[in-house]
Amino acid sequence: GYQLATGSQDHTCMVWDLRMSPRKMHCGQLYTVAAHKSLVSKVRYAQWAAGPVLLTASYDKSVKLWSADSGANAALLTCLEGHEGRVMGADLMPATGHVVSVAYDRTIKIWKMDMDSFDGDAMEVE
Repeated sequence: GYQLATGSQDHTCMVWDLRMSPRKMHCGQLYTVAAHKSLVSKVRYAQWAAGPVLLTASYDKSVKLWSADSGANAALLTCLEGHEGRVMGADLMPATGHVVSVAYDRTIKIWKMDMDSFDGDAMEVE
């Protein structure tokens, strides 16, 4: 689509509209998500069975999934906690229903997500 999400040191995720018009030569901020309690280290959009999802990961040791429809805000779907260190990266695998996260605690977690409720169970890889 026409949206871009960015993570920030101020603990937020900003969603931007990238469409340009002849009168507007820059992108505009659509909304800000007060996403975490620390730096947002990773953001990712993906199309999930229930609709578009925004993933945010943070130094606060969590990964969050947000409803990312075209509205003016994002609703929290779930918060995945279990790492003992900063989450440095994460990704969505919609085809299999998994979320993968990697943290400073030297672990990789593979979260098997319920496609409807967004409840997840983690399998840890060290």
